[in-house]
Amino acid sequence: MKVRLAGFADVPGDEQVTLVTQGLAGAARRGGWARSDGYAQELVFVFDRRHFGEEILDFVLTCARRFVEQRQLLSWTEPVRLNAPVPSSTELRFLLPTPAALFDDDFQFVAERDGETNFCLLVPAYAVEAEFLAANGPDALYDALEEHEVDVSDLGRAVLSAA
Repeated sequence: MKVRLAGFADVPGDEQVTLVTQGLAGAARRGGWARSDGYAQELVFVFDRRHFGEEILDFVLTCARRFVEQRQLLSWTEPVRLNAPVPSSTELRFLLPTPAALFDDDFQFVAERDGETNFCLLVPAYAVEAEFLAANGPDALYDALEEHEVDVSDLGRAVLSAA
């Protein structure tokens, strides 16, 4: 199985870099861990350009490998616990699976002949934010991120104050 990364500079905003996996949804369908209707996921990461480098590329590829090894789709209600902090951060030890809400709705889902592919944005998060998601659900988290204008691409950001 080949998984590739596509990178986009200044997307969705200036000084941000977006990395998107290519091939995970197909692997899920071929490997039998997509939903029965063919729904599967690709991973999306957004980083502030000042944090972007080789360590981040390795981190994203490690996340993709872990996704394949676990052979299960991500859930909007279950934070992903990391073994170590996200590179360039000290305490971001979770990834929060979210719809790619930073992008157009047209970007989030792609209909393919084998089923729908969802582009799942993984937001680096602090433990208290992961706990907030688990306790209050994804909609409350998205509202809090928007209300507090949290820049999810900034690996040096402050903790979400609503968490």
